[in-house]
Parts: sequence; C-alpha cells; structure tokens
Amino acid sequence: MKKNAELKKLGFVNLADAPYPKFYFDLRYAGTNNFTKQKIYDFETAWLRKEAADALAAAWRAAQKPPRPLTFIIYDCYRPAGAHKKLWEIYPDPGCVAPPEEGSRHSRGMAVDLTLAEMDGTPLKMPTEFDSFSPKAFSDYDGKDLTEEEKTNRELLKKIMTSAGFDSVPAEWWHFDKPGWQNIPVCDVKPEY
Repeated sequence: MKKNAELKKLGFVNLADAPYPKFYFDLRYAGTNNFTKQKIYDFETAWLRKEAADALAAAWRAAQKPPRPLTFIIYDCYRPAGAHKKLWEIYPDPGCVAPPEEGSRHSRGMAVDLTLAEMDGTPLKMPTEFDSFSPKAFSDYDGKDLTEEEKTNRELLKKIMTSAGFDSVPAEWWHFDKPGWQNIPVCDVKPEY
C-alpha cells in the first residue's frame, strides 16, 4: 500500500472510500472494453485529486434532486502518465488523445469521464457510447439522428457537472475537467489495486 499512501500524500483520494457517495465504476481502460481493445492500466480503483473528488461529490448531490435521484457511472479518472503514454502509442491522434509531452488532464487527477445512471446502475441513454469519436459525441451536437431523450440526458449531465464547478469539453459529452488543471503537475504513481 506504499504507492496508495504516496498518492494520498500528493492529494489524491480513492472515490470508493468514505465520505464519497455511492458511484458505479466501469473503468474501461482497466480492461479491453474500450476503443483500443487493449488494457491500458492494471488497477481497478478510481482516483482524483481531492478538489476534483469533492466537486464530483457535489455533482452527485445535485443529481439526487427531483424528479428522480440519479447517480454516476465512472469510466476513467486518474490515469498515470505511463498509462497515458501507452494509450498514445496505441492511438497517436492529438484530436482524441493528448500528446504525452503536453500531459493528460487525467494524469493530473483533475478530469473525470462519466455518465448518468439510475440509482440501480442502469445508464441513461446518451448520444453515443463512451469514447466515440463521431460528431454525435460533441457536447453541443444537435443532429436529427439524436433522440430528445439522448439530448435531454446529455444536457442534464452537463448542467449537473458544470453546476458543481466542472468544465465540459466540446468533443466529448462524457469528459469534465476541474478548472485549474493546468497548474497541477502530471503524476505517474500507479495505484496498487
């Protein structure tokens, strides 16, 4: 647990630990259910810097409001720099993956990829699957091929996350950054579990 202690010393928290709410986790890069079809990292815990984790908890509280309570399924959070480099080696497209020399927002622990879900973990319908690189994945896409339900759910996710202090990313409806990420150093400490 030495590396986890090191992450905590650097200001990271594990989202599965108290006092954080009940999130669902489907860390796509911990397995092969992602656009690369390859395992990018070998841990199954979701870590964020404390300020981002606290903002995510605030977003979860906002999602609990009527007409019905909702929760989140988390696809990706902190991604060590080494894992991000592996992702870049597999898919070196700066339009989809940040070049390693710039450093990923995920490698700073200040970005989260997620979707809304019912309290039982059933995901709400969104315009695309996670990590789709089609125009439908853009956070403001308004094509006739989207249903009203998909648009409403995407806008609700954006409203909840931005109300908690996150910024949305134009090309990915699922990706949100905590402002100030540029001032946080890239980290390459790998969680131990």
